[in-house]
Amino acid sequence: MRLPEDLYTLHTQDVDFGGPVMLHNLTGFLDAGAAGRLAAEHLLAALDHRTLATFELDDLMDYRARRPRTLFVADRYTSVEMPELALHEITDLAGTKALLLHGPEPDHGWAAVTAAVLQLVQRFGVRMAVGMHAIPWPAPHTRPVGMTAHA
Repeated sequence: MRLPEDLYTLHTQDVDFGGPVMLHNLTGFLDAGAAGRLAAEHLLAALDHRTLATFELDDLMDYRARRPRTLFVADRYTSVEMPELALHEITDLAGTKALLLHGPEPDHGWAAVTAAVLQLVQRFGVRMAVGMHAIPWPAPHTRPVGMTAHA
């Protein structure tokens, strides 16, 4: 079994947040309409950001069940979009920094991934974690948006 610190690579030691909020979105079952993925992608497209850590997914993903997206042009594959689970520092327009953990939820090694994320949370002094998920729910779109708080 791999150690939690072996699951990710730090890309910088230059971090001083003062207790940031960490937004997290692991795509999978709890991403109805790809709402969480789209929100995370929007944040990365609209805000200044840098990658703090990336996870090694080869031991965590079942690529046969969730094959990476490939582009087939004419008579051959021309590219492949490999999944990435990464921790980013994002900076909003007011200069406030936050963390964004974004990527596919693991198929294997949940205990080790959880321990690795906990190490990163402690390393960067995260004071609050906020999940960005969309739960599949058979409710009319005319109803008020609900929020579920849990710990």
